[in-house]
Amino acid sequence: PLDCPITVFGGQEDYWTSATDLAAWEGHTVDELNVKMFPGDHFFINDSRQLVARQVAEVLSGMSIKIGANA
Repeated sequence: PLDCPITVFGGQEDYWTSATDLAAWEGHTVDELNVKMFPGDHFFINDSRQLVARQVAEVLSGMSIKIGANA
């Protein structure tokens, strides 16, 4: 498992991948797992592009702070 947090994104109306499925990523980190759900189906990024972009920026911003704190 990775020694860093993992954030996974999904669509609230996804027929193929549920929030429970996404939670399985927890087995790939000893740190925290964050599951972020957005309006839309399996291709939620098409419906929620701005929301996803903001969330990605927020996650990456938080990572740089953690990396900087450990340096």
